Amino acid sequence: MEQNHDMDEIDLLELARLLWNHALQIAAAGIAAAVICLLVCTFVLTPRYQASVNLIVNSRQDGNASITSDNINSARNLIDTYAVIIKSNIVLNDVIEQLGLDMTYRQLLACISVDGVGSTQIMSITVTNEDPALAGKIVQAIAETAPDVIVDKVEAGSCKVVSDVEITSNPVFPETNCQGLFNQIHRKLTKGARSTVWLLTPHLTDYIFPFSRSLQRYA
Repeated sequence: MEQNHDMDEIDLLELARLLWNHALQIAAAGIAAAVICLLVCTFVLTPRYQASVNLIVNSRQDGNASITSDNINSARNLIDTYAVIIKSNIVLNDVIEQLGLDMTYRQLLACISVDGVGSTQIMSITVTNEDPALAGKIVQAIAETAPDVIVDKVEAGSCKVVSDVEITSNPVFPETNCQGLFNQIHRKLTKGARSTVWLLTPHLTDYIFPFSRSLQRYA
């Protein structure tokens, strides 16, 4: 009985050896995949850059009035409304016409994001484009056009530019820096480990089922 019980137990050392035998293959596959991704990102994919500008949102147009906490909270709540107006065809079609852009409203809309900055009255407009200089011109044109449209349509509140246009010197897509490569290798190794577990499932089943039957006998 004791001998049969020993035969039914999971041989952890054998499982460890099985995993170790596949470890080099997992690591090699993960590193190779990461290198391939890096080569594709460097020579195939077109890099994209971002340009952004910050605007402050006010719930009142009267700049001489005292500012209360209610005014600040109201301004924060207006950010979502202002974001919709900024991304509207009224603003973006005007920008397309000003800059003579060879793109449609929908194409330009896909390049733009508007977000609140933390719990402040500041909202950030970001434009992503393959040409960093063009991204800067677009976000600058939006910042100059949107405030007047917002005041006209909302008939309350205002927004003003509070920063210079900032353009990223490195592409935001694809990831070609060291951190990006590290992230790619980590993802590939994780995927390889999961694949190995899937491949080892039949081996684990051969051990788990006999072990389960052994526990039932000794229960």
